[in-house]
Amino acid sequence: MAAKNPLEELKELPLAPATFVRSLARKLGAEPEEPPSRKAEDELLQSIIQPLEMEIGALKNKLRENDALLQDALKSKVAAANTSAAVASGGDSKPETESRGCDMCANYERQLVAEQTRADHARDKARKFELSLKLATEELEGVRSVHDETTRAWQAERTEGGARLADLQQALDQAKEQIAHRSEQAERASRQALHNVTALTVARETLQGKLDELERENEMLVGRYLRKAAEMESEVIDLPDDVPALQEKAIQLHEQLLVCQVGRERALENEEELRAQLQQHAAMLHRREDELAEQGARLKDVGKELDRLQTEHEQMKELADKLRQSNDTIEKLLDDKKRLQNEVSEVRTRVCVLQQELDNSEKVQQDFVRLSQSLQVQLQRIREADSEVRWQHDEDVSECPACRAPLPSNKKKIHCRHCGRIFCGPCVSQVVASGPRGLPARVCSVCRTLLQPHAAPYFSTRPPNSPD
Repeated sequence: MAAKNPLEELKELPLAPATFVRSLARKLGAEPEEPPSRKAEDELLQSIIQPLEMEIGALKNKLRENDALLQDALKSKVAAANTSAAVASGGDSKPETESRGCDMCANYERQLVAEQTRADHARDKARKFELSLKLATEELEGVRSVHDETTRAWQAERTEGGARLADLQQALDQAKEQIAHRSEQAERASRQALHNVTALTVARETLQGKLDELERENEMLVGRYLRKAAEMESEVIDLPDDVPALQEKAIQLHEQLLVCQVGRERALENEEELRAQLQQHAAMLHRREDELAEQGARLKDVGKELDRLQTEHEQMKELADKLRQSNDTIEKLLDDKKRLQNEVSEVRTRVCVLQQELDNSEKVQQDFVRLSQSLQVQLQRIREADSEVRWQHDEDVSECPACRAPLPSNKKKIHCRHCGRIFCGPCVSQVVASGPRGLPARVCSVCRTLLQPHAAPYFSTRPPNSPD
C-alpha cells in the first residue's frame, strides 16, 4: 500500500489533554480582567477529539480491509477445495493452484504481521492517551481546588467588606446627625453671641456717653466752682456788721456747702456705678468673645471631622464599587467555571465513548487475528488433506480440536463426515445433505462453510478458538 497509514499519522499528533488542562489552569489563574478565549478552547477540544476520531476511523478501515482479506481467503479456500476435488481430472493444474495459494498465504501472513504491528502501535497510543487523560484529570482537579479556594476567599472578603461598609455607613450617618446638631448649636450660639455683643456694644456706648457727660459736667462744675472761688477770692469780703446777719450768712454758706457735698458724693457714686457697669459689660464682652472664639474653633473642628468623614465616605463608595466589580468578576468566573466543567464533562463523555469504540475495535481486531490464524491453520489442513488419510482413529484424538473439550475414551467418538476428523457432539451438530438421496450427514462448522458457500460462515457468530 502506497498511502500512509492513519495510525502512523496519529503518532505525529501531540497529546492534547495535558495541553488542554494547562490552558485551563492558566485561564483560571489569570486576572479577572482577561476573559477566556472561546476560540482557543474550541481548538483545544478539537485537538483532543480529532486524533481519537482519526484513530477510530483508521481502525474501522483496517477492519474492513481485514474483512475483505478474509473473504478473499475464504474464496481461495473454496477454490483450493474445488481444486483438490478435481485432482483426478486435472493433475497438471495442481502445482499452479498450490503455488498461487502459497503466494496468497505468504502475502496474507505478511499483511497479518503488519496488522499485528499496527494493533500494537494502536494499543501503545491508547495507553498514552489514557495516561495523558489521567494527568489532565489530576491537573484539572488541582486547578479546581485552587479556584474553589479563591472563590471562598472572595466570598469571605465580600462578606467582611459588606459588614465594614454597613458599619461605616452607620457611623457616617451618626456623624452627619452630630454635625448637623452641632452646626445648629453653633449657629444659635453665634447668633446669640452676636446679639449679646451688639447689645453690649450699645450699652457700652450708652454708658460711655453718660460717663463722658458726667465728666463734662464734673469738669464744668469744677471749672464753675473754680471761677466762683477765684471770684470769691477777688471779691472783697463784705461781712455784715451785726451778729445775726453773720449767723444767717454762715448758715446760708453752710447749707450751700452741704448741697455741694451731697452733689459731689452723688456724682462720685454715679461715676463708680457707671464704671462698675462698664467693667462688667467689658468683662461680659470679653467672655462672649472667648465663647465665640471657642465656638468658632469647635465649628472648625467639626468642619474638619465632616471633611474626614466625607473623604471616608468617598473611599467607601470606591471600595463598594470595587467590591461590586469583584462580585461581577466572581459571578463571571463562576459562569466560566460552570461552562468549562460542562465542556470537560462532554469531552470526558466523548473520550469514554471513543475509548469504548477503540476497545471494541481492538477486540474485533483480535478476533480477526484469531480468525486469520484459524483460517490459516484450516487452509494448511485443507492443503495437507490431499496427501494424507483424512479419517482419524479414535485412539489418536483425546480432545476436540475446535473447542478443546476433553473427549471420553470409553465412548464412541464422532467423526465429521466430510473431513473425517473427530469432534465433540456440539461441534459436529451441523447437518448437510449427502449423496443422491440427500441423506443428512453431520459435519463440522468448517466443512459446512465449505459445502454450503451461501450459508453464514462458522466465524460469523463467535470468533474461532486459537488454532492447535
